[in-house]
Amino acid sequence: MPRITDDAIVMRRWEFSETSQTVLLLTREHGPVRGLAKGAMRPNGSFGGGFEPLTAGHVGFITKAGRDLATLTEWHVEQVWWPIRQNLSALQHATWAIDMVGRMVAEHDPHPEVYDALRDLFDALSESKDADAAMVTWQWALLEAVGHRPEFSRDVRRGTPLSESAGLFHFSVRDGGLSVDPGPGDLRVRASTVRALGTLAQGTDPAMLEPEDCRRCARLLAACARGLIGDETPALAWLYPDLPRP
Repeated sequence: MPRITDDAIVMRRWEFSETSQTVLLLTREHGPVRGLAKGAMRPNGSFGGGFEPLTAGHVGFITKAGRDLATLTEWHVEQVWWPIRQNLSALQHATWAIDMVGRMVAEHDPHPEVYDALRDLFDALSESKDADAAMVTWQWALLEAVGHRPEFSRDVRRGTPLSESAGLFHFSVRDGGLSVDPGPGDLRVRASTVRALGTLAQGTDPAMLEPEDCRRCARLLAACARGLIGDETPALAWLYPDLPRP
């Protein structure tokens, strides 16, 4: 099989032996890739001392039919997001983002826009920008890329435009959007949050929203992702402890 090269972000790594590692990479053109890096921990090997999460670089790998793990052949680190590792809140945000990719994007399913959005998120968290705005942008991009962006302009149960006079709405992961009619397992959503989501759908920068509206939007999109994943990861519980449990 020919060797493939691509840009990649290290999302997870596991020790395979004293000198080797298995890693989960998000590559730009080939989607998530699980690989085995033989001899990765050898200082003079082909991997520069091993793979570390929250790093980006250029990777070479070979895939073979019938094998779960690709064989990694080279790794050149180009960026390390050190500030995220040194800030607990930033690390929690980044970990939830990694969880989302690992659970919502199939292996070898390419989504360059997801790769670019994840890099942008890590850059924003490293630069201490508004974390809620960064998470809204990231989660919006991921949900849209995988075909599960919620409907925020129509009532998903009535099939009509959302009521402008309602003070409270109900969000259903199963139905993929909002309604004035409650249903089992719904998340209650304020009208101000719905208006904020509507402006986002029209292209408004999340950083322009009121801080509380922005956090509620980030929280709602996280709830949508949780419903699609099917369970709650520890990172999500740390990040949004006020999110109602299903």
